[in-house]
Amino acid sequence: MYRDVNIALANQLADLSSKLGFDYWEARQAANSQPFCHLHYPRTGVGGFCIPVYPRFVIESGEKLVNL
Repeated sequence: MYRDVNIALANQLADLSSKLGFDYWEARQAANSQPFCHLHYPRTGVGGFCIPVYPRFVIESGEKLVNL
């Protein structure tokens, strides 16, 4: 859960920084210099290829293409 919230926070801060005109990466580096802060990289969402759900998406997409 910590990782999920941290990635969501990073995404929101990255969006906000682009709207306010400051560099998210510089702010992230400054924040992470503190021992109590560890902002993750912003990305499309939580997860990765190690999660068993992702292969299902690939398989189902492939099956749809074959059945066209």
